Amino acid sequence: MLAIYKRELRAHMNSFIGLLFTAVSLFFVGIYYTSYQLLGGYPYFSVTMNNVSGILWMTVPVLCMKVFSEERHNKTDQLTLTAPVTVGQIVLGKYLALLSVLGITTLITCVYPLIMAAYGKILVGETYIAILGYFLYGAASIAVCVLISALTESQVIAAVLGFVALLLGNLTGALGSMISVKGNWFTNALAVYDLATPFTKLLNGIFDVPSVVYFFTVIGFSLFLTTQVIQKRRYSVSVKQLSMGAYST
Repeated sequence: MLAIYKRELRAHMNSFIGLLFTAVSLFFVGIYYTSYQLLGGYPYFSVTMNNVSGILWMTVPVLCMKVFSEERHNKTDQLTLTAPVTVGQIVLGKYLALLSVLGITTLITCVYPLIMAAYGKILVGETYIAILGYFLYGAASIAVCVLISALTESQVIAAVLGFVALLLGNLTGALGSMISVKGNWFTNALAVYDLATPFTKLLNGIFDVPSVVYFFTVIGFSLFLTTQVIQKRRYSVSVKQLSMGAYST
């Protein structure tokens, strides 16, 4: 798994998409930070994180669109599928590489509140809980887009479906409130895939344990489904090779 992680991280950091993801994220962090904190004198950094999170709807699907679909399209996935590693290690190595790219931008973002604290008073705990919420939200979004990338061999389709999936994850809470204020079985079903509500709680500076658990659940379930998709693909490749070998013999 470590070898896959290093290879994928090196590929992301040396590619245009990986650098573009980091540059775009930090660019918008700088814009909102300048607008709200420097010029507006607003002490709550969570507002900046809330606005930047909307950029993840577009950048995360682009970052993840080729993680599995490109290999499947180029037929190079057979080299990975027949490697002496488990499917779970393949999926986890690729996911951790993508998560590291997000982690780099998040660590750089952590410097901005320190600059604010040097020239004024801020709520340090609430600020970094909001940044943690941003990271967990991004980590869950990456896991969902990795699953979608494993389902198709087209990078464009993977990016579009990833954007739609993240958009739905942020609209289900509002749709549930519009359908029923008190709630019913349908709104409860929609709440299963509600990325916005847990993120909002963390943005408010509340270390809500159920929200943290929810994001870890989305990540784990998405990676589990991705593993099953790749496992099915690996089994198909193995059966095909076995059949050809028996026929040649």
